[in-house]
Amino acid sequence: MDRIAESEKIKVGIIGYGVRGKKMVRNIRENDTYQIMGISEIEEESLKEIKADPEFKNIEVYKDYRKLLEREEIEAVFIFTPQFTHKEIAINAFNSRPSVYCEKPLALTVKECDEIINASKKAGKILMVGQQMRYHAHLNKMKEIIDEGEIGKPIMVWLKEFRDPFAKRWCFDKKKSGGLLVEKNCHHFDFFNWYADSKPIQVFASGSQDVIHEYFGTKSDILDNAWVIVDYENGARAMLGICMFAGLPRKSYESKTGVHMREIGVIGSKGMIRTEGFELGREKVEVRYFSNKNRVLYHIEGDGNIPNPYNGPGDRGILIRFAQCIREGIQPEASGEVGKLAVAVSIAAEKSAEEKRIVKISEILEE
Repeated sequence: MDRIAESEKIKVGIIGYGVRGKKMVRNIRENDTYQIMGISEIEEESLKEIKADPEFKNIEVYKDYRKLLEREEIEAVFIFTPQFTHKEIAINAFNSRPSVYCEKPLALTVKECDEIINASKKAGKILMVGQQMRYHAHLNKMKEIIDEGEIGKPIMVWLKEFRDPFAKRWCFDKKKSGGLLVEKNCHHFDFFNWYADSKPIQVFASGSQDVIHEYFGTKSDILDNAWVIVDYENGARAMLGICMFAGLPRKSYESKTGVHMREIGVIGSKGMIRTEGFELGREKVEVRYFSNKNRVLYHIEGDGNIPNPYNGPGDRGILIRFAQCIREGIQPEASGEVGKLAVAVSIAAEKSAEEKRIVKISEILEE
């Protein structure tokens, strides 16, 4: 694997400039590690935005992403398109030999994930999946405290997120998104896998579509709320609560109410650790000990510029780590296999909610 000197910027191409792509491109621009060489997009509105942006003045724009991949100087590609397009784009990218950052979920099926992973191995290039929770400063601090044994053996992990509906219309189509528990919660299932530090064995989910059947003209066939329990090989258990109509009503599709509650915690044999929110520079991690009822509060600060630990939000931290992996020729924590397992748990959760039964992870991996 060819190395890129620390003094050289990594030449990258961007595929997809939608809701997620726009946010991540802002972060890429702010990171001196990367040089954007070209961008590919098919939607006319997004193309107009690109043409009107002076920052893109000297950057080539392509409707066909394959034309972008033909440029030999490109060393890495960021894929910010919907997951139903990931397999084709990622495999074509690896055939052109750049390293690949692919947004989560890695793909819609385990089989597609395997095809992408195999293409990365054949090319001998880095594959990183956008599992940003692994690179949030306060979540890394929590993991550090847990690994040091401060709360004993982790037994119960939980995460609750109550929020506005999706900002992307295609997400409401299960054939394109995989459903709520794939599109949104593959982040959370990867977090559970990371914190439990064990293999997920089985999933039980109870969910329904109670409120969002149509959203500003977009019909929906996906769940809008669910509770999910994941059992692990080491005896740990994780529970997810998700609600997508907590922020209703909204005035328009694009508007937001500001309602977005997130809580994360772990209960161990000696204590409990928890955090709320994802606000840069304002995150707090609370540890409570069972033996003496003491409480320790950590205030997490950072601007995203320090690679280890990953200070600041996960979007910045994951970009720092991707560059490190490319330069040093090492595989990231958010590898293709990690992304694949998150997809497997997500699919198991969707299947469990639909069929109203416990679903074994082995059942999904063998499909």
